[in-house]
Amino acid sequence: MVTAPLIGQAFPARPAVRERVGGRADVRARTVALVALLVWSVQGAARAQGFDEPLTWSPPEGWEEFEELVVPPGGGVFDLDPEVDYRIAAPEVITGQVAVRGGRHVVWIAGEWDLSNYPTPARSATERRALMIRDGSGNTESRIVHLEGLLIGGNDLSEGIDVAAPTVLLQIQNVHVAGVYLRGADDRDRTGPYDVDGWAGNHADVLQPWGGYREIRIDGLTGRTMYQGIYHIDDLGETGNATRTFLRRMNLEAISRVGPDDGFTYTGHRLFRWDESQTGQIFVDNGTVWAKHHPGGSWVNGEVYRHAYRERPDEYPEHDVIVADPAPGTAVFADTFFPEPEIGTDDLGEYAWWEQTLDNGLPAVRNWTDDGPGRFYSGAPPGGDYVPAE
Repeated sequence: MVTAPLIGQAFPARPAVRERVGGRADVRARTVALVALLVWSVQGAARAQGFDEPLTWSPPEGWEEFEELVVPPGGGVFDLDPEVDYRIAAPEVITGQVAVRGGRHVVWIAGEWDLSNYPTPARSATERRALMIRDGSGNTESRIVHLEGLLIGGNDLSEGIDVAAPTVLLQIQNVHVAGVYLRGADDRDRTGPYDVDGWAGNHADVLQPWGGYREIRIDGLTGRTMYQGIYHIDDLGETGNATRTFLRRMNLEAISRVGPDDGFTYTGHRLFRWDESQTGQIFVDNGTVWAKHHPGGSWVNGEVYRHAYRERPDEYPEHDVIVADPAPGTAVFADTFFPEPEIGTDDLGEYAWWEQTLDNGLPAVRNWTDDGPGRFYSGAPPGGDYVPAE
């Protein structure tokens, strides 16, 4: 297999590739349920797409002996000691948001979310996010958060993984996000009632590093969305374009669903969005990164169709109604990206690539070995999902 020579330059030496997680199940499993999750994590992905090949990145050295943190079924907010390394265990299915703040190195291998039961209980916008990774107070620089073997799903899930951690090197491997959803136009546009945290709704993203990161490494990610796939923009501008991202064995898909709040059908659109001033360099293992667009997507030739929206001018409160704005159903592969890509074809089919450079003059989207453009291929991988839910 190909490994990128840039990977791991700033960190202690460790193997460039590693065995599947199942080889140490006796060490890391604390309950029968956790063992079962590990068996699912290893065997299901290995059968589907050649995951008998090693994963690319190892957890931090000595992770088996890290202090154990057990996540209860209801999830919760966990403020971790910045000088302590943690190993997270989740022996039961999680039905609420998990927010992990701080810690030094953090390793989470095997876990499952089910954020369902719409509309009862009526979850707030923030409660419908599965996992939030944040910096805490007094963070140690150059820390690693390693996520592996996670199944994230549920019919009221609005976010897969959110990141607001400028100190973090985030490793995501063998993760399946079954679907992120909108409840309707008010949910998407935040025109509904605000919750206690000041959020009226939520854009739906498989992965959103909106609050900064140091480096993101992905090997094995399958995700479906009725809004956006990876919103790869640092909205807070804390890390800028000095960051790096590595993508390998990843497939994203835009899906449709009727919004249960208003009865309109909404369809996923931007499967990968980045910005040359905020995102940094992106390295793609060409031939293993796929995006399956939907013809009913919201963006068509640069024009946006919201499917439906609430027209609510302050001076005309009687116009507080949902207005239909149907998409024409003619979105093409290029419409699923921002910025707009170039399109090419080869033996694998249609692919998107970019000529843009970053503000610092570096090429933006490169291949795994940094000697040519990176390519996102159209459709699904030939062998199916890299990380199947089952």
